[in-house]
Amino acid sequence: MQKNNVNSIRECINAICCFAKQVNLEQNKSLRELFRETRYKEYGVKITIENIENTLKKNPDYIDDWLLYSQNKRCTPAWYFVKQPTNVFVIGYLDSDGKKVSEKIMNNSITACAYMIRMEMDELNQK
Repeated sequence: MQKNNVNSIRECINAICCFAKQVNLEQNKSLRELFRETRYKEYGVKITIENIENTLKKNPDYIDDWLLYSQNKRCTPAWYFVKQPTNVFVIGYLDSDGKKVSEKIMNNSITACAYMIRMEMDELNQK
């Protein structure tokens, strides 16, 4: 993913949906650099959860990428995304002390992942 390849909202949506995969594939780039390449700062306010869900429906493999991305996080504050053995999905936020601040439980993997993507992108956008 290169910054000059993201020139529309649609391309930004695809870039943020595959962001977790890119973090794993492009380990020579920093998280900040990969985030900048999505151009979320420019397009993010126009993107809805529904837009993200539509992309995930076409690319359901991205969900596993986001679960792995969340599992590999080693710092706080941070958003997390976990699949429970009962096939429910938990999305939550840990504060800088590692304490749960909020948590949502969802049955739909696409909706849960879309929410995680939105929260993570908004968090990165604030840094």
